[in-house]
Amino acid sequence: MKFSQQTKQVIAALFGDKKTAKELTREEQDQVAEKYKEMFSSDLLEDYNKDKEQADKAAKYDAAFAALAATDPGTDPDKDPEEDPNKKPEENADLGAAIIDLKKKNEALETKSKDQEKKIGILSAKLEPDNPAQIKVDMKVFSRQHSKTHLFGIEHDFFSLDKRWNRLMVNPRQDELSGSDDKKMFVSFQRAVEDYGSSLTKRYQYLHSVGMLPGKPEKGAAFTQTTTQLADAGLGDQFVVLRQDALIARIQALPNVFDIFPRRFGVQDRELMTNAFLGEFSQAWQAGEVWKGSMELIPEMGYVDDAMFKTKFESMKWLERQYVGYLNREGSDPMKWSLIEWTLLQIATKLTMEQYERRILGVYVKPVTAEAGDKLHASTGYIYTLLRYVHENKLLVFDDAGLSSYDNTAVNMVDCVIAFYDKIKEKTVNFQENENAMYLNANHRYWYRSQVRAKFGLQQDFTGPIDTVVPDTNLRIIWVPNMKQLKYIMVTKPGNFQCLENLPGEMFNILFQPDMEAYKSWSVWKEGFSAEFAGKKFATPAALAANLWALQEVFMNKPATTLADGATTANATVNFWFITSSNTGATALTDFTGAVAGVAYILENGNATNDTTIAQAGLFSTITAAYTPTAVGDYIMVVWDATASKFFELERCVGGTRTVNETKNPNIIGGR
Repeated sequence: MKFSQQTKQVIAALFGDKKTAKELTREEQDQVAEKYKEMFSSDLLEDYNKDKEQADKAAKYDAAFAALAATDPGTDPDKDPEEDPNKKPEENADLGAAIIDLKKKNEALETKSKDQEKKIGILSAKLEPDNPAQIKVDMKVFSRQHSKTHLFGIEHDFFSLDKRWNRLMVNPRQDELSGSDDKKMFVSFQRAVEDYGSSLTKRYQYLHSVGMLPGKPEKGAAFTQTTTQLADAGLGDQFVVLRQDALIARIQALPNVFDIFPRRFGVQDRELMTNAFLGEFSQAWQAGEVWKGSMELIPEMGYVDDAMFKTKFESMKWLERQYVGYLNREGSDPMKWSLIEWTLLQIATKLTMEQYERRILGVYVKPVTAEAGDKLHASTGYIYTLLRYVHENKLLVFDDAGLSSYDNTAVNMVDCVIAFYDKIKEKTVNFQENENAMYLNANHRYWYRSQVRAKFGLQQDFTGPIDTVVPDTNLRIIWVPNMKQLKYIMVTKPGNFQCLENLPGEMFNILFQPDMEAYKSWSVWKEGFSAEFAGKKFATPAALAANLWALQEVFMNKPATTLADGATTANATVNFWFITSSNTGATALTDFTGAVAGVAYILENGNATNDTTIAQAGLFSTITAAYTPTAVGDYIMVVWDATASKFFELERCVGGTRTVNETKNPNIIGGR
């Protein structure tokens, strides 16, 4: 039953295979109810009652028809039922008519069932196994032979051989010999792509609503079981849905970050996540009204930025040649499908890979009018969200020299990780390592393993070095992809940081429009990144420092590079975050050498002796004003515009006061 299946999905999502329904405590049952509402947008008890009512109704139907059949157990089914002498004539007539009508409906259902079984048998007999490299998705829905009228033998308008792109799939040279009407084909192609893209997005949203979007390739096989809601649809419609599911599975099978930072949908602009900061309550007993304790409610703000892709293809003829060339090169991988599916798969795959990178390294920058922006500037991700919390005076970082960096030789990564853990235990009182996890750069995982092997080699068994927990603790390690060579160390509760979106699959709702012999393609969507609980916001960096990590739920190091005395440039190929030293004389920075688009560079004042300044001139002529820090911790953040060959300012802090350049970053209003 639907309620039972959905509840099992929720229990599996929360507890894996460690719990069954009968083993749940009252607290765990409450967790299941909350998760059920989140996944299916409905109340668990209401769905249970609906399922129970349906089951009761079905039982009553069974009893009623059983009683009906029992009225005439010995009757020939081809004859009219005998009359009951104890009943009135009109009652006997009504009963006979009902039984005859029921027989006709059963015969019709039986005929329809046999017809579908016959079609399935024909299509199944034509299937050939196909195992594309690296992807473990069930491909049994793909027929390898075509009928005279339909691609893959699927009797659906989408696969009709009346459409030229389907004929190209069957025989790439066929239309080259016979000629074609490009204009007519484009109009049909445009309409079909938009319909299919809209349908694909709706299917994506349905799979999300029932908790069946896979995060890993091996889950793709579950898609072969998701057509139960299409029982009344034609066989062709069911095959289309299975193909869409396989396309979604192929995209979902790409290495993603959503197992690390889960997605929260339904955010159209901003979302408040209220946090309660409690003061001290307990005290020694004494008589009288001596009150103590406080509760301060402060919301954490999550927000999304508007992202898009807009592409102009040269011509339909060019696209056909790309498509046919792909077919000729890549063998029998059924993921090629028809031209529309192939086009959507290529675009969606690229968009998805760019989004996964942006989820980690992205920093939103409002584009220059009529100038294409960098993929990483479409929204803000993990790294710069952490920096925003630091600049908002919510996170006090561990800036000890031994925690800012590590390598595979002189500064041991494992020692750095252990020292970071010790620092958290030293500075906090109620840190629960079982409830938290440490997030490290996946590109440095092999360093970590080799160093664990060297450091604890004699203490290991034959399973090899353990890289899933901090040595001799229960603090889990989560390896974050797409971080390049950044040496971030961060500790928080799993699930605290989330990827924000508006609608599931919104990015795949691709639209097309003709432009002479070319055509334009685009889609728009919303995305963002936020923590539910970072820490209490303080008015100044000094007040944050005085708080000493109290009421803080996120802990991070300060992976910045310290500049030498008198340095006038910073090497942007080494890092993006630079701290100045004590200078023996007046010093001005003139360049972040090797800067690239997509990265925000930070110059932070690390010493009050001859502070390093930046003039509003040269490569920095477009910043809002000359940068002259007056306190340790002041900074300026800029991005490189390769078209203008200039650095543009995103924000700065002078004298402890943060100012956001809203012309470049309008979504961070006054630091929120």
